[in-house]
Amino acid sequence: MNEATRTVLAHLQLEERLPDRFTPVSANAGWPQVFGGQLIQQALCAARNTVDSDKALASIQATFISRSSRDSPLSYAVDRLHDGNSAATRQIAVSQDDKLCVSGTVAFHKPEESLSHQAPAPTAPAPEACADLLEVESIYQSYYPDDLPERTGPVELPPQPVEMRFVDPDALLKPGTASGSQMIWIRFSAQLGDDLEQHKMILGYASDQSVSHVALQPHALGGYNPGIQFLTMNHSLWFHRSCRVDEWLLLARECNSMTSARANVTGSVYTLSGDLVATMQQTALVRTR
Repeated sequence: MNEATRTVLAHLQLEERLPDRFTPVSANAGWPQVFGGQLIQQALCAARNTVDSDKALASIQATFISRSSRDSPLSYAVDRLHDGNSAATRQIAVSQDDKLCVSGTVAFHKPEESLSHQAPAPTAPAPEACADLLEVESIYQSYYPDDLPERTGPVELPPQPVEMRFVDPDALLKPGTASGSQMIWIRFSAQLGDDLEQHKMILGYASDQSVSHVALQPHALGGYNPGIQFLTMNHSLWFHRSCRVDEWLLLARECNSMTSARANVTGSVYTLSGDLVATMQQTALVRTR
């Protein structure tokens, strides 16, 4: 387990200083603001700590209100809106220095037998056949030679908490016309235990990886264009089935609308065997600098 994965797991350690009021034990991560995936992950964890174990995480809808800094501790306040026989709902407020940063709702549901169906998984090459971050960086440098230092020898990227394999990196990075869809394989970089609720929390962290970049593909702009500014407005995630996030998951995303600087991205998460385990949606401000 590398330092990056230990950091993500440490985010799940919350101290309950007052009833239903939690403070993370570890320091924040991000540059320089806190990474949105950390906020989602810890909101899920704080809410999970207030619900009976027979009810499973079902969804989170979070609105990002103001930026949060790496330099100050965060606080997670949970309000118990509803506790029923089969479902529970929690309101959560994430604050820093008496400033509200995130407001959200987390839903729980007791698993039960029912009718079941899903949309089929899209066809994608195996993760091992797709480009990793080092290959993506090489492609990026070929399109933006002035934005990264010139390679003078073998290059190694620092360990990442979430491995990513890009199905079509050229469509994401090349400054040319492409569709507004994108597929990425993701996998947590360390082996986790059998607590499937923890896997959902880590999926919450991973679901915020480079989401809104897909919005640039139809506009002849590279997805990691240094002249573009991204700011997340809201992020939602629905858990349909349990899964292991330390095994490969296919994240298929599409930007179905961008207007008035607001990009709306929807996504579906599938296992290697094609099970639909989660659906996500994010709205972000996308502005040229």
